[in-house]
Parts: sequence; structure tokens; C-alpha cells
Amino acid sequence: LVVGCREDVWGELEPQLAKAGLAAMIAGHFHLSSFDLAPYGVLEAAKPVLAEKRRQFYASVWESIDSKPSQSAVGVDQVFRSLESGRVHTLVLGNLSGADVNECADCNKWWEKTSDICVACGSSRIDAIPAEELLLRKALSTGAEILTPDADIAHLFGDVGAILRY
Repeated sequence: LVVGCREDVWGELEPQLAKAGLAAMIAGHFHLSSFDLAPYGVLEAAKPVLAEKRRQFYASVWESIDSKPSQSAVGVDQVFRSLESGRVHTLVLGNLSGADVNECADCNKWWEKTSDICVACGSSRIDAIPAEELLLRKALSTGAEILTPDADIAHLFGDVGAILRY
């Protein structure tokens, strides 16, 4: 919930929201200069508040990944291995633009390095696929929570990270 009100009124409203147990639901507030603002104007005024709240949320998730290396995985290889073993609770897809992996059409094994032959079965039926697609397919099949920051803030985080279940 984002609240639009005059600053002089916010000082009175905020304690009332806290008393009613609604403070945790408030993403923020913005100054509303008049009460006759059109719906589009309200939406435009609320967008920066929501964007900042979203940025803070993703920053705290990524900080959790960085600060607890034994309970997290970072990078395509580590995250995919954790997904395969069913350990990923939350997958965070940062900026993976242009990152591809190779996948064998015969045995479905994948690897990051460019090669014309499958490292597992020797097949030459190799497909280059976006790393993001591979991770999303595996996350969906294992029931992992998937977080995808908007492109305008994804660059603030690493390429891919995960919070592990155990």
C-alpha cells in the first residue's frame, strides 16, 4: 500500500496506521499536493515509492545471498547444480543477458563452455540456449520461488543467485 497525503497530515495518519496494525503493509508515502489529482497522476506519484521499495527488497535478498555463502549459491553452474539436487528455495535472476549454455539434445546434459560434442554422451546434437531459460525450467520443475528484478535494477545484482533450503 502506498499512501498519498499532505505532509502535515502524514504525521497524524502514520501513528493511526501503526495502531491499527497496518504499518507493515505500507510501502511508503508521497506528498499529495491536492485531493483532486486524477488517477493517472496518483499512479505516477506512487511509482517511485514502489520502485524504491522493490529495489530495497531485492537488495536485501541479494545481501542475504552474499552474506551466507554456506546457505546460498552464486553463478550459473552453482545455482543449476543446487537446482538439480532440489536445494534451491529462492532463485534470483539478475542480469543474465547474453549468457548462453550448451545443452545436449540426446541426454539433456548442459555445460557452459563452447563445444561441438556433448561432454557426457559424445553426441554432436548440441543446442545453445539462454542460461536464464535453463535455470527457469529447472526452478519451475523443482518448485523453487523465482524472483526476477526489473531490468532497470537487475544490473545492481550479480548474474544469478539462490537461497538454499539446507
